[in-house]
Amino acid sequence: MFEWVKALEGKTTTRKRDFLMAFLRENAIPFRVQAFARLGYRGANLIVSSGPAHPAVLVTAHYDSVPGSPGANDNASSVAVLMKLSQGIRSLPKELTVGIIFMDGEEARLRVGPFRWGCWGSQAYLREHSPEDVRAVYNLEWCGEGDFVALWPVDRGVKQTAAFKVLEKVLLDRGYPYDTATVSRLVVSSDHCSFRSRGIPGAFALSLLPREEVELLRRFFANRWEILKFFLRRQGGLKCSLLQRLHSSQDRSEFIREESLELAFDIMHQTLRVWCSSPSGPSA
Repeated sequence: MFEWVKALEGKTTTRKRDFLMAFLRENAIPFRVQAFARLGYRGANLIVSSGPAHPAVLVTAHYDSVPGSPGANDNASSVAVLMKLSQGIRSLPKELTVGIIFMDGEEARLRVGPFRWGCWGSQAYLREHSPEDVRAVYNLEWCGEGDFVALWPVDRGVKQTAAFKVLEKVLLDRGYPYDTATVSRLVVSSDHCSFRSRGIPGAFALSLLPREEVELLRRFFANRWEILKFFLRRQGGLKCSLLQRLHSSQDRSEFIREESLELAFDIMHQTLRVWCSSPSGPSA
């Protein structure tokens, strides 16, 4: 997967899309291109499905990146995990339809201070697909560094969903360290927010963090002033190298670790296996 990250690193969104479509075709993986346009931005989601029915479980990752950033961890790392997942999607039981979506247009195209407007690909998906049958949306973000699993934004209500319970079972069974966070979408947002706003509580993000920086991040997100300073000017006392590199020219593949990519893949692969272990999927 690391080689896929390197192949995506630093490319324009169009070239990334061409690379992904060539990969899917070479591996004989059926997919659909969902083109969309908004406020002058023209993009396209690439949708892979395990069956003809509307997907009940979605695994998503955006493949666009902010201008000026190579986008290795945000978000070529997660895209590489989706690429490997898509190679095995045809072997999943057909009773439960799984969708793998390479999202476009996640990064904010409009900014006013700390406020950002993006997630246009996920919004376009929901304009064409009813959210009624969706039971889980696992949105992968920053999966190339570290071995500590962060699930966000997760509150008490999300913890009651089948989406969370299934993933938590996998993490506990595999012995992977994890924690949850209730992060405001005004601070950090991604494509899961579009699904949450359409009434799907089992939609949240999964990221990997360096274990030695977890406590730094906990303190950082608990301090609104530090958050504001960081996102406005990249200032403040934050010493977390992962966040410092995101959306910058330093988000390069030299910091990506194959073992982190394999960890993210194993988590999602096992999660999909649990969902497909019974014809109706796991109970809530």
